[in-house]
Amino acid sequence: LAAHSNYDIGSHEYLIPDFYDTLAVQGSGSDTAGIGTDQKPFQTVYTAVAVSNPKKASFVEKLVDQEDIITTINIKAGIYTEPRIRIISERMTMKGEGIQNTIIKNDITSDEKTSCLISIEPDNTECKLHVNDIAFEQQNYGQLDDDALIMIQYGEFGIHSCSFRQTDLSTQHNTPYIRIKVKQVHLSGITFMNGNFNHDTAAIEIVPGGGASFNGCNFTSISGAAVVSAILSEKQADLIMKDCQFLNCQSYSGSIPSGSTISVSSSFTADFSSQRVQSTINSPIFTLSYCQFTGNTGQMNSEVYFLGQQIVVGFVQCNINSDNITYGGQWTSTYWSQITSYSFGGCSGSSPSETIYVNIRGIDVGPGTPTNPFRSIKNAINQRSQGGDSLLTLSIGSGTWEDDGLIIGARSISMEGAGVNDTLLMNQIANKVWLACIIGGKLYIKNIGLRQASASESYGGMLTLRGEGLIELTNVVIKQRDLQLNQTSSTIYAAAGDIIITDCMFEKSSYVNRLDPPSFSGAIYCEDKFVSLSITNSNFTQQYTSLYDPPTVFKSNAINNQQLQESNIVNNQQLQEYSGGGLIIILNAWSLKILECNFTENQGWRTGVINIQKMRNNYLLQEGGSSFVEPYIQFFKCNFINNNALKDLAVQSIPLKHDIGRDIIFDHIYQMDDIIKNISQCSSSSPVPKIGSKNTQFQLGVLDYILFTKRTVETAYVGLNGINQITSTSGTSSHPLRTVEFAIFNTISSLKQASHILLFPGNYTEHSLFVGGHSLVITGTAKSQSEPETNMSITNQPGPTELLNNKSIDQDFIQVYNGILTLQLFVIRMDNSNDMPTPFCGIAIHGTSASASIEYCCFNVTDPRGYLDRDFLSLDKGGNLTMLYTAIENIKERFRPVLCITISEKSNVNLNQINITSCKINESNSGAIHLKYFTGGIAVLNQCQFNYDVAVTFAYTGNKPFGGGLLIELCESTMSESYAYGSGKQIQDANRMLVIRDCIFDTNIGDCSGAVTVIGTRTLLQEERFQFLHCLFENNIAGSEFEHPEDPFGDDVYFYIA
Repeated sequence: LAAHSNYDIGSHEYLIPDFYDTLAVQGSGSDTAGIGTDQKPFQTVYTAVAVSNPKKASFVEKLVDQEDIITTINIKAGIYTEPRIRIISERMTMKGEGIQNTIIKNDITSDEKTSCLISIEPDNTECKLHVNDIAFEQQNYGQLDDDALIMIQYGEFGIHSCSFRQTDLSTQHNTPYIRIKVKQVHLSGITFMNGNFNHDTAAIEIVPGGGASFNGCNFTSISGAAVVSAILSEKQADLIMKDCQFLNCQSYSGSIPSGSTISVSSSFTADFSSQRVQSTINSPIFTLSYCQFTGNTGQMNSEVYFLGQQIVVGFVQCNINSDNITYGGQWTSTYWSQITSYSFGGCSGSSPSETIYVNIRGIDVGPGTPTNPFRSIKNAINQRSQGGDSLLTLSIGSGTWEDDGLIIGARSISMEGAGVNDTLLMNQIANKVWLACIIGGKLYIKNIGLRQASASESYGGMLTLRGEGLIELTNVVIKQRDLQLNQTSSTIYAAAGDIIITDCMFEKSSYVNRLDPPSFSGAIYCEDKFVSLSITNSNFTQQYTSLYDPPTVFKSNAINNQQLQESNIVNNQQLQEYSGGGLIIILNAWSLKILECNFTENQGWRTGVINIQKMRNNYLLQEGGSSFVEPYIQFFKCNFINNNALKDLAVQSIPLKHDIGRDIIFDHIYQMDDIIKNISQCSSSSPVPKIGSKNTQFQLGVLDYILFTKRTVETAYVGLNGINQITSTSGTSSHPLRTVEFAIFNTISSLKQASHILLFPGNYTEHSLFVGGHSLVITGTAKSQSEPETNMSITNQPGPTELLNNKSIDQDFIQVYNGILTLQLFVIRMDNSNDMPTPFCGIAIHGTSASASIEYCCFNVTDPRGYLDRDFLSLDKGGNLTMLYTAIENIKERFRPVLCITISEKSNVNLNQINITSCKINESNSGAIHLKYFTGGIAVLNQCQFNYDVAVTFAYTGNKPFGGGLLIELCESTMSESYAYGSGKQIQDANRMLVIRDCIFDTNIGDCSGAVTVIGTRTLLQEERFQFLHCLFENNIAGSEFEHPEDPFGDDVYFYIA
């Protein structure tokens, strides 16, 4: 924010609020005087949501985005009438105090003529919104286009333990309760009561592009076109309903899919007659599990009505059967007759549990008794209808069966063999089809050997699971039919439901993963609406999942093959989006539990074993909005043995492979404790990094130490005569490594136990150096010494050791993300040669858990006449910084300070005996050091010297408020007196303040100030949270007095206070 056209630093930026992670709303609150606390709540949900701004860095005064932090809005008991609430924050939970207490109505008298209460803004496409424990009451506005009480058009949306009703049941409403346009929507524990809609409106409408999962929802006395009307238009646009009840609802024919309680149409083109396999794995899915229908009436005289294109369906233990289903459109009696044989399991009129025998010497006309068994598995399960709580058990004798293309569908079937070497089931190469496909049902396989066939095109998985359901394997050995053929399909593919694996073995297999045309597979591949994977006491050996043809091929006429290779890596968008292989690929899941398993000699691109892309809080197990009890990720007593990530071999540049982890990659959103607490008694003999991530703070093996039974601290030496190669002696003083970057990449540490890198004398040109959520110490060699030492004294000076950034890597040189970094005894030099822009920091410290200590160092540049375009050192809000005995010399900045240090109310910053000499800010936008001080922080500048620093406008023509040495910006925080809005209550410790002690400011020059500028508000100044003690000012000049003598100025200190 600019207070004046001349003062373009944005001196009033402190007025922009930081983001709030918890806000309170109460009917007795105030939208003008409230601040969202329990003591001073807002009055409306609209205001609380409006102040929950996007948490991009530019909006929340951060150097990095904070968009994964959830904002929680606690809505107290009361009745709220709200205008349209537009969600702009990326992560949000709106939580009431129960459907009996917290009631929200849509305001149909507001200026915005709409019936909509909640919608997500179009630019918030990655929004993740939860709504819990609220009663929604719909008021009817009238006929509107594309409107609903809750519009779900973008992101992911979860509604839990809520209710929906209408204010006036005498009026037919023209807008639904919910209209859904996206696929990741989850509703659980919802009550829909007494809705009166017109004949063209349903209570829930799913339009093209949308899909949803319903769990434990009740629909009572709903009248309209349908209770649920859906148009399923694409892959993964599924409608999955479980434990739902429909009571006394009435449906009429209208312009949307209608006429039955649930009316489903599909616009997805499929050909189940000639392309059955591809249609089955790509078509939208509709499943009903454990649902009850009572007293409903409709125009079609059925509970479910299908029209449009054919899709895959499943009904599990519902109180209806095929007699309660009608169909039209492209649905034919032939198709319906075909799918009814497996699409109903445990429903009304189905068979009880039974055991059938299958033997290689049987015949397919017998009843399946021990003395008269079936010959084929396909005939044994034909026309069987067990499902849900009733189970069909196949007792299969010794022999080999090639009965593939089995459709378990919605049924529950258990296959029990005579032993893993005696009973073998396999699919055929020529048929290009799975062994078994489950659609909402359950498949149990026990004491059997499975043999998987490869095919020229993917058939999903040898075992394919869609639309809810379960696959459970016990004592199963899985092998490939032909090891010479690469596998285009996964062994197990699941887009929903659960997988349980116990006492199993997955033996050698090579899977095809390629970018163009796209083909991705692995031993276990889980995506979309998958729920949980549990593996116990199982072995996975030599599973190869790396890229089949990675885009790293050299061209014979390339001038620089390595540069070409790295250019291919950087510029290939498909490769950047590729998850990275692994034998277990979790593109989406609710929970993962792996206990007492061994993973041996597996290879992938970024990881050889486990690849987790996305995990969510478990909606299905939530009650009242609270998370489920068990951890969503758990590893216990697992062994990782010599696994590999081939990206490490294909790519030489370390910055391009920061994201690899040979055993595991965690790419989902998490906090460090989520991982540390839930990986126990595991070990790894794989090379480092063992655990990787695309999240910067968890790269470079930050979490590797979890896989070591001994928590050892590693020390590595680096020298110019070293070799970047890992052997039994590499990294020792006699066999040093060559670069610091390689040493960081190949050493182990944790947040509590630091690794130590010792630098011999020399000039090291390095790529970016990353320190994630771990602890690292880098120590150089002191002047007049020949080798590094860990003991230092005040007489030590840097000199023989120097780190220089490689300018070709266009990013910050030393980066800390929620880690702890100590730098000692070396020169840090930034390359500003060739008059090229230098838009990156020398040291960038990010995150509220970050901490850096810089001791006996020197900051410098290669060309004292050239300029930098970013701060040499930048500290994000919330981090901690200590600098001791460090010199900052001859650095010129175009418009940024040399050091930009943000001191939050929780920060500790200590600068002791720092010399800032001959530094210049060319455009007079700051002093050499810019301190952003938020009330309550602790900061001390002790015995620092500011000499010959310049921040004056060219030819002394400016009158900006800045001095050459130090800019102190006073910023409001939660500890500020003004934060209480007139209460006069000061809540911070009086000792928490900014102190400048025994410092010298000599011969500095700026515009309206010579040495020091203090900016802020009168209120913040009156808090007296900063002090100058025993400081010396001499020979400083405010340059504005030459051209603007009428303006106020201060040769030493200038206060610019609003």
